[in-house]
Amino acid sequence: MGKVTRKRYGAEFKAKVALEAIRGEQTSAELSAKHGIHQTMIAAWKQQAIGGLALTFSGKAEVVQATGEAKLTRLLVEKHGAKTRRSWRKLHIGLDTDTGQVVAATLTNKARDDGAEVGPLLDQVLGPVASFTADGAYDQEGVSIAVAERHPEAAIIVPPRSTAVPSEAAATAPTQRDRHLQSIVEHGRAAWHKVSGYTKRARAEAAISRFKQVIGDGLRSRTDRRRATEVDVAVHALNRMLGLGRPISVRIA
Repeated sequence: MGKVTRKRYGAEFKAKVALEAIRGEQTSAELSAKHGIHQTMIAAWKQQAIGGLALTFSGKAEVVQATGEAKLTRLLVEKHGAKTRRSWRKLHIGLDTDTGQVVAATLTNKARDDGAEVGPLLDQVLGPVASFTADGAYDQEGVSIAVAERHPEAAIIVPPRSTAVPSEAAATAPTQRDRHLQSIVEHGRAAWHKVSGYTKRARAEAAISRFKQVIGDGLRSRTDRRRATEVDVAVHALNRMLGLGRPISVRIA
């Protein structure tokens, strides 16, 4: 015995047929022949349409919508702990590795490229910058340009990517990046970390960890301007705390 597939009709088609039935310009038999559907189905759609109109004017439709919104709110609270989905922000900081003080900070959306914030961070630094150290995500030409424009004498200590190649002028006028590549080729990446001073970057990671532990990993303000102010206050508080006392670590082995 063959399988019988029941035909399904869309909401727009049902509304069209129901409206024609309500108008009464054609009989149910004529509408049945016109659209190829049974008269009982037309009568059912007509009654549903009339009932929907009554529901709209009675105000119950708003109640149904409000109930649906309440369910959505409850689900969001259960999943995210808030009535709306969390919007993530990215905190960029500039750290003085000698003092441990945060000397620059910016707050952006999560899609903002790290390298694009180098310029705004350096613009907040008042004194001269001897060196700029960052991880491999900052191995970009735009980063080198931003540093060179503001602090031409600063050393740029950024590990080249594994696929990096020397510049065309590496043989005659090597850039800092070219020299880093040559050192890595000759001595290995681990040795370059120590020789170049790249290991100091871990202090920036420690500063981020300290920020999360002391301040927290969430923002209380609701607007971007107030969030930026909130971050400024938090950074100032951390710097004050660090100024009151800082542990002295001594390597013994």
